Amino acid sequence: MTGTEDRYADIEVDVLDDAGVRAAIDNALARAGCTWEELQEQAKAGSFSSEIARRAWFVVSSFEPSSVVVDSLRAEIGRVRADEDFTARAGRLIERDKQLLGRLAR
Repeated sequence: MTGTEDRYADIEVDVLDDAGVRAAIDNALARAGCTWEELQEQAKAGSFSSEIARRAWFVVSSFEPSSVVVDSLRAEIGRVRADEDFTARAGRLIERDKQLLGRLAR
């Protein structure tokens, strides 16, 4: 590939109208097996009934921004920060990357 080629040229993008957005939200909720209100409650609690519900939340919440979105993101950040294995692994990777960047800078 040359610098002038668009590597994303073969990707088709559909722009949804309001009905299309509503259909996408309804489909995500149906796959998650819950209502919008139930999904909001799960997000507030930071505990989703399934991985599908968690993913559905991050899809549909972008269409319906509210304080619930902020609260659920805070809960997710808190969950990740409390995961000692994850934070230790992330710390090791950051340190490794700093060393690599230092070597490249020389």
